[in-house]
Amino acid sequence: MAKSKSRQTQQLSIFSWLRVHLRRKHHLRHGSHRAKKAAIHRPAKEHPVLVKLWLSLAVVVVLSIVVSPFVGAATQTWSQTDWSGGVGSGDSQYVSASTSVTAGSGAVGLAPSGDWCATANCTDDWTIRRRVAIDSTVAKTDYQVELKVAYETGMNNDFSDIRFVSPDGTSDMDYWLERKTDGVEAVFWVKIPTLANGANEIMMYYGNSAAASLSDGEATFMFFDDFEGASIDASKWEVVSPATFSISGGKLAVSKSGNGWSASIASQQGFNRADQLAVDYDYLWVTNNTGYDAIMMGWRNSKTDPAYARQTHGYYNIGAGNATTVAQRVYENGTSIGLGGGSHDWSMAVPYDVSVRLKSSSGARYLYRSDPSLAYIEALSSSAASSSPLHVGFSVHSGRHDIDNVRVRQWSQVEPTVTFAAASEGPYEASGELVSRVFQADNDRTLWGQASFASANSSGVKLFVRTGSQSDMGDAAAFAGCNEIASGTDISDNNCVDDGDQYIQYRLELSSDGYTATTVTAVNIEYDYAAETPDQGEQAPPSASGGSQPSPTATPTSSGSGGGRQPSANAGARSAAPTDSGPSRVTHNQATAQEGRAQPTDLTPLVDRLDRLERKDQRGQYLLFGIGLAIVSGIIMNVLMVHSAYMRYLSLDGRRNISAQPGRLKMLSLWLLGAIMSLGIVIMLRVFWLIVAG
Repeated sequence: MAKSKSRQTQQLSIFSWLRVHLRRKHHLRHGSHRAKKAAIHRPAKEHPVLVKLWLSLAVVVVLSIVVSPFVGAATQTWSQTDWSGGVGSGDSQYVSASTSVTAGSGAVGLAPSGDWCATANCTDDWTIRRRVAIDSTVAKTDYQVELKVAYETGMNNDFSDIRFVSPDGTSDMDYWLERKTDGVEAVFWVKIPTLANGANEIMMYYGNSAAASLSDGEATFMFFDDFEGASIDASKWEVVSPATFSISGGKLAVSKSGNGWSASIASQQGFNRADQLAVDYDYLWVTNNTGYDAIMMGWRNSKTDPAYARQTHGYYNIGAGNATTVAQRVYENGTSIGLGGGSHDWSMAVPYDVSVRLKSSSGARYLYRSDPSLAYIEALSSSAASSSPLHVGFSVHSGRHDIDNVRVRQWSQVEPTVTFAAASEGPYEASGELVSRVFQADNDRTLWGQASFASANSSGVKLFVRTGSQSDMGDAAAFAGCNEIASGTDISDNNCVDDGDQYIQYRLELSSDGYTATTVTAVNIEYDYAAETPDQGEQAPPSASGGSQPSPTATPTSSGSGGGRQPSANAGARSAAPTDSGPSRVTHNQATAQEGRAQPTDLTPLVDRLDRLERKDQRGQYLLFGIGLAIVSGIIMNVLMVHSAYMRYLSLDGRRNISAQPGRLKMLSLWLLGAIMSLGIVIMLRVFWLIVAG
């Protein structure tokens, strides 16, 4: 039974506990022992104290919500997020902006470079470019220039995003990708529309991962065939003995077992020698026969007669016997004119780049290389044959050979030199600035607060602010002398800002490394107003020195017409320096000093400073004070309640019974309720003070 009583006692709430023990005291004095015993275990009805506390809290919350709009109502913000109106004084306008700046609805920022590519094949999706200098000794039109491009960070691994564009960004240039090693190097041929004698420049763009290659040999060269089709293109080639020629593996496969010059293939198109053209192609001697593997390659004066005598310029592989390496030979119009000494050879299974270059009057140059990374080797330069027009062509005696990438281009005795710029460039202008419109506050008691801006590239943004008492900012400091303002900081101590000035203006200086967009989406400047002070035009008390009072017609102060507050210390410093568009400012004190009159004691700056501390710099102290008071109030409330109940318990039982103490949850609940109510009261008192004090 004792154990049951103890458990029941532990379940009593603090209020039931208090009431039970109060009743027990009464029965001990006036009732029977049975009644006294029953009183200990009789359940007591809960006292509705918690309900009353929660109801009181609800009232405090509702009142706080009702009056909350008045808290901080004095602080206002000039915010500009729209610059689409252009130059002007309207809400969405500005005074001036650099040509490198774009200003619109929702953002102002650095524009893409004025000469960035804007063509069918290259847009602002390309994020990097590099200048390419081309130095030529001749002037040419539609000249093909070879460019060896090393892989750079930002390029697609397969060089598919490479584009070549005119320097002004308005014209695409045709190009052909000859060969590449992914992620290492690629060789391009670019057709330059106008190549001047001397310095030239083109732009190479890259940095678009979604781009596909636009390599186009037919658009780049005067004649081109890479044999990627299923069969020989009859519009390009005239074939004699079709069985000898076929397409295999993207190459022109030549295969003839019988001896005799009875097969040929020549371009349908004829070319004028005077244009000084070259035919370039890839050549591979595939296998050798027991007899000959003879083929002549270069230029023909007939496209229908297969005889080797019609090979005006024939680079000759005799392929005699079972040899796998033979000396190079040159035949022109059926006559051997040189080589054969073994200094220049053809070797089976070795791929060659071959070039037969027509001289403008007569003869040709015969060049080859087995390593594409090296320069061409000239095997022979002739001056005999002078036939024109000529066709690209091959005469076949026998053997197995592969031909690929046949193209006709212009050439020069001294080919242009190509130099890539040391540094790449991004799509954005390097710098620019914007000067805002002039914003006017409601009166000359303005207290300027924080200034901030929103930008994804804040390191590229500098903010400058200046204030003035004239609408045209004629008395404001020059922006050049203003200190930069960090976003989110108070501007009242800035060297170009004075509390009391009614007009304000900002300047944005934007910069970029060229690759990162620098834009500002919002500029915000906070301000509020100081409490009114007596007009300075009223009679002031005599000074300690007995000097005369200021004249009612004295020069107005920087705070505006009708007297008002004096400018802060910054105004005096600023008035000594030249401004952007007007004379230096002269304060009331300076004017009277110049007249030799004594100065009255002016407490306005001190009042303004105290008001600023009250309204801005020390607002956090009120919050901390309120929180501290709430905590202390809650602790005191609970200590008193628990102590009172505990003392009553001791007076009834005469001994301590820890199990009868109130539950921890309810103690915590009471403490929190007391703290919240105390904080609410402090906030309401503060709101009342702000409303009354203005």
